[in-house]
Amino acid sequence: MAKHRKPKSAYLPKVAAGAAPLALLLAGPATAWAGESIPLPLDHQHTGSFDKGLNSGNALDGNDHRGFLDGFITTTNRDVFSGTLGDVQIFRNISDTAHHLETSHGHKEFLAVDPTAGPLGAGSQQTHHLRGSGAQYEAVWLPHGVDVVGQVGDEPTLDVIRNIALTGDGRGNAHALSELGAAAGWDRNSGQAVDLGQVAAIGTSAQQFGHGAFSGTLDVARRADDAVTVGTGDKVGTAIGQSRDLGGHIGPVAGWGSVSQGAKLGHQGSFAGTLRPDGSPVGHVTQQVDAALSGATSGDLNIAHVVDVQGGTETRLGASGDLTKQDGSFTQKNDLQVGLFDQAPLKGGLTISGPPLNIEHR
Repeated sequence: MAKHRKPKSAYLPKVAAGAAPLALLLAGPATAWAGESIPLPLDHQHTGSFDKGLNSGNALDGNDHRGFLDGFITTTNRDVFSGTLGDVQIFRNISDTAHHLETSHGHKEFLAVDPTAGPLGAGSQQTHHLRGSGAQYEAVWLPHGVDVVGQVGDEPTLDVIRNIALTGDGRGNAHALSELGAAAGWDRNSGQAVDLGQVAAIGTSAQQFGHGAFSGTLDVARRADDAVTVGTGDKVGTAIGQSRDLGGHIGPVAGWGSVSQGAKLGHQGSFAGTLRPDGSPVGHVTQQVDAALSGATSGDLNIAHVVDVQGGTETRLGASGDLTKQDGSFTQKNDLQVGLFDQAPLKGGLTISGPPLNIEHR
C-alpha cells in the first residue's frame, strides 16, 4: 500500500483556483480582506492510498482439478481545507473519495472411469464474481455549530456460474446436465444535511436499487431401452425500487416524511419430454408468472410538548398464475395517530384488501 501526504499553507487568494467548493466561495471576500492586510491563511492537507492484490492457484486432487484467480484494487483520497482568522478557525472542509473493485474466478474439472463396471463421469464448473463500489463524502464545518454534509455511494455486482456434467455406462445409459446462472445488481444511496445548530436543521436521503437474476437448466438422458428424455427449466426475476426521506426542525417544530416505490417481476418455466423407442414423442410445458407493485408514504409532524401527528398509507398490488390465467390481489392500508400535550395518542386505521373484499377498522 502506498500513502502520500502533502501539506500546504498559503493565503486563500493564492490557492483558490484549486481549493474546495467552500474555499472558492470565500475567494472573493478573502481578496478584499487581503487588500486590507487582514491575513486569512488556508491550510490544505492531502492524503491518499492505493492498494492492489492478485492471487491465483491450482490443485490436483485425485481426478479433480481446481483453480482460482482473485484480485482487487482499492483507492482512497482525502482533502482537508481549513481557514483561520487570527487564532480562530472559521471553517473546515473535508472531502473523501473511495473506490474498490474486486473480482474472483474459479474452475473445477473432474474425470472418473471405472475399468471394472465401465461407468464414465466428467464435468466442469466455473464461477465468476465482480463487485465494485464507489463513495464520496463532503463535509463543511463553520462557526456557531453550522455544518453541511453530503455523501453518495454506488455498488454494482455481477455473479455467473456454469455447471456441466456427463455420465454414462456400458449398458447404454447416458446423462448430460448443463446449468447456467447469473445475477446482477446495482445499489445507490445518497444523503445531504444542513445543521444550523439549535435554530434549524434539515436532511434528505435517497436509495435506489435494481436487481436481476437468471437460471437455466438442460437435462438430457438416454436409457438402455433407447428412450430419450429431455428436461429444461428457466427462472428469471427482477426487482427495482427507490425510497426518499426528508426531515428537519425549525425551533420546536419538527417533521419528517418518507416515500417509497417498488416493483417485482418473475417468470418460471419448464419442459419435460420423452422420445420413446418407437419414435413417438410426449411432453409437458409449464409457465408461471408473478408480479407485484408496492408504494408507501408516511410522515410525522411534531411541536414539542404540544402536538404530534403521525400517518401513513401503503398500497400493494400482486398477480400470479400461468400465461392464460392470472390471480390478482390488492391491499390498501391507512394509519393515523394524534397525540396532544404528551398524553397517550389516539390511533386509528383502515385496511382494505381483496379478493374477496375485506374491510378492517382499527
